[in-house]
Amino acid sequence: MTETELVQKIIAYVKNSGGDAWHVHGSAVQRAGEPDIDGWMPIGPFCIHFKVEVKIGDNQASAIQEVRLDMYRLGGYAVGVVRSVNEFQDLIRHAYLDGLYVRLNH
Repeated sequence: MTETELVQKIIAYVKNSGGDAWHVHGSAVQRAGEPDIDGWMPIGPFCIHFKVEVKIGDNQASAIQEVRLDMYRLGGYAVGVVRSVNEFQDLIRHAYLDGLYVRLNH
């Protein structure tokens, strides 16, 4: 599976779960190191805002990607490097258990 295919699977999982997510494409007008996926995931009456970097195999986040993830972590986002939908689900689960959620406004 390619990184792009995994990004699409994670986004589909989020949308099928009632949340929203989008692929952040790098470009000349985008600042370097932004995480691959931005979005939010509902958990009962709450939601978790997240930014994740997607990697395949042994690929590692670059130094600037790690800086961006740390910056968003300080801002209260659930962040991490994921290599599968299961790892993404674990990231969301841990974020919930750590209290990184806000109440949904219905």
